[in-house]
Amino acid sequence: EDDDEMEAAIVRKMRAARLAQLQGAAAARREAGTYQRLDEAALVDRLRGEAPIVLHLARSDSITSACIDKRLAAAASTAPPQVRLVRCSADDGPPAVLPFVRRLPAL
Repeated sequence: EDDDEMEAAIVRKMRAARLAQLQGAAAARREAGTYQRLDEAALVDRLRGEAPIVLHLARSDSITSACIDKRLAAAASTAPPQVRLVRCSADDGPPAVLPFVRRLPAL
């Protein structure tokens, strides 16, 4: 009986690990194909990730920013699933963490 209980505990741990893995993959798939608006704290978390991002530093009073918003929202559905399209407000200037980002290619 002790062996059966130990085996059951191992199987439960394996199932829990696999469920967590599947949930993470499902969350990544849900996030793919979207254009998200992030605050600076969420942007910092996103920059720490491995997935490349397209960052739009938007100003609320700019017609150009509104046009880019529309274009990125439309492009999100056709973007590769590993690329994240995000928008961050630049009304008060660029985010303070931006100078510390090392991998930031310009388009």
